[in-house]
Amino acid sequence: MGSKTRKTWAKKAATIAVLPAAVLGVAGCGEQSVYEAGVDLEDPDAGFIAGDEESDNSLDSGPYDEVYDQNFWDELTIYFGEEVTLSAQVKQPLDPRAFTIAGMDDTTVNPLLVVHDGEVPQLEPGQSLIINGTVHEYLDVEAVEEELGVDLDDTVYEQWEDDPYLLATSVKVDAASAP
Repeated sequence: MGSKTRKTWAKKAATIAVLPAAVLGVAGCGEQSVYEAGVDLEDPDAGFIAGDEESDNSLDSGPYDEVYDQNFWDELTIYFGEEVTLSAQVKQPLDPRAFTIAGMDDTTVNPLLVVHDGEVPQLEPGQSLIINGTVHEYLDVEAVEEELGVDLDDTVYEQWEDDPYLLATSVKVDAASAP
């Protein structure tokens, strides 16, 4: 009986000896980390490797910080409820709080309604902007009026009812594209 116990113990010992190497091998197969080994992950900036920056943090950007284009429109549903930063051109000013945007360089992307939580400066069609805000699935004028504490002109917004829109917190003229 002693021989059987030694064989069982030997199998367990071999398994225990191989297990740490197997775990380390599997752990090393994941995506390349942008963090250096041995850093405190409680600090989100600790160990960040230079050159792996996604943006220069010049704007408070969300998951999308790019040009308003057909790709953004095609993937719009993944941005519902998310804060985004868009570079776009004014398609049509609607009132002191709202306008529609088009893609840059006369693209054919669908216009998107932008409602600002404050009044926007005088805008002209074709003017380049940088807009920061939250993408909403559909426009409910009453809900927007309640959220902003304002009375919107229903005739201006009725054609956009039930369409996606951007509730903007920041609208800036893109100084880089100014003549």
